[in-house]
Amino acid sequence: MNSLINNFVVISGFMVDGLELTGNELVVYAIIYGFCQDQQSHPIRISFLQKWIPITRQGMIKLIHGLERKKLIEIQKKGRSNWYKISQEPIDEYAKKVATEAEEMERSKKRGPSPWEKALEKAREEAGLKPKETQEPTDEKGEEIKKFIMNYDPYADDENQ
Repeated sequence: MNSLINNFVVISGFMVDGLELTGNELVVYAIIYGFCQDQQSHPIRISFLQKWIPITRQGMIKLIHGLERKKLIEIQKKGRSNWYKISQEPIDEYAKKVATEAEEMERSKKRGPSPWEKALEKAREEAGLKPKETQEPTDEKGEEIKKFIMNYDPYADDENQ
């Protein structure tokens, strides 16, 4: 029976967005992360990783050392085995960045419009345009648009419409 049947890999958003991993590097990191979520180091065989990504042993070693150079993983030599551990610092940095961005968005909601938005709104008023919030179509126009969309056939000839 294939040993991969009971195994799985989870690729989290922070691996792509925060750590900016792609391709084989992303898959190898996700596998190591799966083993090391307990913040401990674990032995993972190169041959096991090669079952997930069919590349040469030397290619896999280069991938792993690339992750180590980026300070995403730590490698410890214990006897003849390599033990891998996830570096927590890059994950924490990304989490702080996301939290800071979310806090900034929340603060901007409480502050109200920025000076740029205020100036833009004033220019709209001087030009005789409606304020941004009230420019949405009225109910009658909205209903007309909905009816048009519902009856629109993109495959019909223009003459039949």
